[in-house]
Amino acid sequence: MGELVRRSRGPVVAIDKRKEALSAYANSEETSFDGALRVVADGETLPFPDGIFSLVHGQLVLMWQPRPEDLVAEIARVLEPGGVCISIEPDYGGMMEWPPGVALRGIWIEALNRVGADPLIGRKLPAIFAGEGLQAKVDLLGATSASDPDRFELLDGLPLTSEERAIVDNAREEDSSCSNEQSFIHLPYVFITGTRL
Repeated sequence: MGELVRRSRGPVVAIDKRKEALSAYANSEETSFDGALRVVADGETLPFPDGIFSLVHGQLVLMWQPRPEDLVAEIARVLEPGGVCISIEPDYGGMMEWPPGVALRGIWIEALNRVGADPLIGRKLPAIFAGEGLQAKVDLLGATSASDPDRFELLDGLPLTSEERAIVDNAREEDSSCSNEQSFIHLPYVFITGTRL
């Protein structure tokens, strides 16, 4: 957010439906909202007039929406003609992992579904954007890396069955014995740019 504020030629607005989220990172350089107008609002009913923004940016937002179409419709409404929505969302269905003992794609998908997230949102974005009148351009972010042990902490925060927990614990143990050259993980992220015509 800080970089967006620094690079913008106009006002920047940060929106979240939870006030705590807008103040939680106030002292973090990476996520600081300093210089941005903070607005507590639900994305499905944005408190702005039509066509007011030239850019809307969101990352890991649409996957948590019960009806992402409603949020994209609101974004399209508040964009000026020629305005752009940039969204970056994962697609856990395309996740690649090696070796097989550390592969947890199925557990990610089930656990995220359980908490109301859409782990396959990335592949749905072009149709959602087009359905709301945005001309979509799609890129896949292609970076790959060695297995990151932090992903286990994220999984620990999701509701897992006892069987899933045992699989995760076994994968964590195998992952700790792999060198960076032996392990591989790729979670595809869809980078979509939607332009309001």
